[in-house]
Amino acid sequence: MPSGSSHIPSQTFPIPGLWYWRIIDLIKEVFESPISLQFHLSPFKLFRKHPHGEDHKRIYSEMYDSDIFLEEHDKVQHASTGDPYCKQEKVIAVLMFWSDATHLATFGTAKLWPIYMLFGNLSKYIRCQPNLGATKHIAYIPQFPDSLQDKLKGFHHKWKSQHRDILAFCHHKLMHEVWKLLLDDDFLHVFHSGMVVNCYDGVQRHVYPRIFTYSADYPEK
Repeated sequence: MPSGSSHIPSQTFPIPGLWYWRIIDLIKEVFESPISLQFHLSPFKLFRKHPHGEDHKRIYSEMYDSDIFLEEHDKVQHASTGDPYCKQEKVIAVLMFWSDATHLATFGTAKLWPIYMLFGNLSKYIRCQPNLGATKHIAYIPQFPDSLQDKLKGFHHKWKSQHRDILAFCHHKLMHEVWKLLLDDDFLHVFHSGMVVNCYDGVQRHVYPRIFTYSADYPEK
């Protein structure tokens, strides 16, 4: 946190209470579970055939019939696994993230700030069903402790006039620090080289994670 004064050095304030799961562990878990039998691992283009013989119309309805999936799938087929003798099928884990602070009760101040991960390999009609477990919680971002504002009030040179902007800056920095932990060295290695997963259907595949969407509110931006 910068002090707001050129004469006072910046200071670090710890925010305790972060809970998170490694993304690559959750990807492996899902590909090894029965729900992966409903995954679309090979993208395609979807067209509507006109009844009177006119030009077919391209339909966009899911992640797996989008141009970006087709492009990334083609890139992955030419990616190196680090093993020149690798014969395993190369597939993409289409990751979709979503985060939003949530109140836990109608009355009171208790709330959570979760980050969710969904798989675009599934149809939207399947992945949004709450009883299937297709939505994974990858992190619970901690709330600022009550003592933080007291510390900032005594530290920041312009707290009285800019306290809203200062807290917004804190939320912004907190989100980025959390993502530094989530997108760790292991994830970056798997992003570039893939990882071997024994899928639920008995086939061993090389899985490459790709982040396709992130839905967020103001603090995350």
